[in-house]
Amino acid sequence: MKVIELTINDRKVSAEAGISILEAARQAGIYIPSLCYHPSVPSSNLMPDKFIYQGGKRIHNEQALDADANCNLCLVQVHGRGAIVKACETPVEAGMVVTTENDEIKKKRKESLTSILAHHPNICLTCDRDPRCPPFGVCSRSANVPDRCVACPGYATCELIRIVGHIGMVGITIPREPVDASLIDDNPFLDFDPKLCVGCTRCIRFCKEVRGIGALGYVSKEGRIITGTKAPSFQESGCHFCFGCVEVCPTGALADKKTKWNEKKEGEERKKDVVPCMAACPLQIDIPAYLYAVTKKNYDDALEIIQEKLPFASLCGHVCTHPCESACRRNELDQPVAIKAIKRFVAETVPFVETPSKAVSDKKVAVVGSGPAGMTAAYFLRKKGGHQVTVFEAFSEAGGMPLTGIPRFRLPKTVLNLELERLRRIGVEIITNQPVESVSDLFKSGFNAVLISIGAHEEIFLGIPGEENPGIMGAIGLLRKVNSGEKVDLGDRVAIIGGGNVAFDAARVSKRLGAKEVTIVYRRSEEEMPADAEEVKQAADEGINYMYLASPIRYELNGKKIRVECIRNKLKRPDASGRPRPKPVKGSEFSFEVDRVITAIGQNTRMLQELHTDMDVNGRFKVEENTLMMNTDGVFAAGDAVSGPKTVTTAIAMGAKAANTINTYLGGQMIVDLATFNPENLPQQLEQDDKFLAKRMPMPLRPVENRKNNFEQVELGLTEEMAVAEAKRCLRCSLRLGIE
Repeated sequence: MKVIELTINDRKVSAEAGISILEAARQAGIYIPSLCYHPSVPSSNLMPDKFIYQGGKRIHNEQALDADANCNLCLVQVHGRGAIVKACETPVEAGMVVTTENDEIKKKRKESLTSILAHHPNICLTCDRDPRCPPFGVCSRSANVPDRCVACPGYATCELIRIVGHIGMVGITIPREPVDASLIDDNPFLDFDPKLCVGCTRCIRFCKEVRGIGALGYVSKEGRIITGTKAPSFQESGCHFCFGCVEVCPTGALADKKTKWNEKKEGEERKKDVVPCMAACPLQIDIPAYLYAVTKKNYDDALEIIQEKLPFASLCGHVCTHPCESACRRNELDQPVAIKAIKRFVAETVPFVETPSKAVSDKKVAVVGSGPAGMTAAYFLRKKGGHQVTVFEAFSEAGGMPLTGIPRFRLPKTVLNLELERLRRIGVEIITNQPVESVSDLFKSGFNAVLISIGAHEEIFLGIPGEENPGIMGAIGLLRKVNSGEKVDLGDRVAIIGGGNVAFDAARVSKRLGAKEVTIVYRRSEEEMPADAEEVKQAADEGINYMYLASPIRYELNGKKIRVECIRNKLKRPDASGRPRPKPVKGSEFSFEVDRVITAIGQNTRMLQELHTDMDVNGRFKVEENTLMMNTDGVFAAGDAVSGPKTVTTAIAMGAKAANTINTYLGGQMIVDLATFNPENLPQQLEQDDKFLAKRMPMPLRPVENRKNNFEQVELGLTEEMAVAEAKRCLRCSLRLGIE
């Protein structure tokens, strides 16, 4: 790279040879007004199209136009050349002397800007009132609210405001020729307001040259540039809704429907706003990056990206509740990308490889409990911290709630065993049948830190009359018995109390155990039910019944049957959970009989007597929020024992956080990057692939008739063809962050 020196406004400036005067000035912090220039938008030899569309309206080109049609605002004078030149297309030269401001330049800029603003709402732009009016304030120039800058979605970032002030157009009146066009909002993502367009062609050049799509074009009519889509709609034009045009638009003519009226965010908050799937993930895994790797069939790279923060990709690929999919912006077009299913595909495709990790530290860590939080902390503390880690498990097998509380038709034991083998392969010692009652004894035996991750296995009951009946049992107890191979007879009719994933697991297990009629009783409506939508659908296919807006108030033994007395509810204002609060309807009592009642309304943590002072009123461990340390020095807690019953992914995120804080406590540094929201830089160009417009790939399922009487896995997984096609549906929202 050759660097030269030139002078701009009597100031010596160093610049790379070959760049334009405009780029050199901006790099040096010298402002030259321009609308058609943008650092992320390359120049391009654009020619007008025969016609373009604005909504369903076709607009034809009427006259020839120079290929370099631009705003003519970046005018400068190069000493020795006489004529005024455009800074955007004049390359720098060694010894060049440039003036960016003089009377002739200002005059020509005013002429160009007047022409531009003649077709743009300008009454606020040229107003000398400071500060500007609020949207519905009294306007000193009697402008209609829609014509005011403060009523424009691009107001906070509008470049015209700065240009008008710099060129000196404040306080003048520019006659306006209204544009005969209406807001175009025929797609779920973008609004295009032709009245705000200044014909800079940034969006056209970006779509064509950077994204490689070319969905936008322009025509020349009545002496001005009119932009639009190549076909009657954005989607028909091949638009991939990457929002690049929104990012480079200088005025707000193109706006993101979802955020256009929101307060403009910066830094980490903006990143989370732009990449909602990644923000919704408890681990903030770089989802766009690994989906892109899958589109290229680079599965090793995809798994590496996942495992930066998630060591157990197969486990999550089977049972994650995928909040990322709920946040996915593809929801606004059709259905979200099947992120969870693709993660599972990657984990099952890449061969299992885990090499032993030698302990490079003399520190010893005890992990009490082998559920997702404990497994994750143990993995990172050994793999990245180099500590000696021992996991103590009270049950005869390791795995925690995924082992005891998730049915095998959702999580095959082979998957869990594979993840546990990863721990053993890197040198984590797992001791089963070893309940821990005293952390003091652990410290006495040489451990330097202790993580309590014992989960929440203690059932919560309603506390209503008749609950002591032996025919009433907790869902976790049922699932534990079934998963351990114990034979359970539930009878013909079963009632499940609750509406979460555990309730549905219990209901589907009951069907497989031979119950002919299984009914879920839930106190709210279907819309408020917290269970995963996919499990609800699969349960319905398997013949599970639902009873909404009902709560049990009493159980009575009637021979060998249990009479369940309920009361109807109506929904009132939201409670602390944000969902409508169910209120009993007086006089609406009713009853029905079943052979067995299974309750699934929540779980608590078993209290360790030695640490009872560290428990809150809800029976959970109290920890310092940032470090997860309890009141006892060197003792940390994570997972459901702290948060209450949550998802596997949430527990894994807490385990990763615990690994960080424990490693820091032992004298090290952070070993898992959880704090920085930093999507990987991906290629800016998109592919014109018909898979982008495809509908979501349905998960292949075992036929209903082949799954009711067994515990074989229901979700069979995506094929390679399906996974690659599904990954290509990603909008690649993170690409917006690469636009300056």
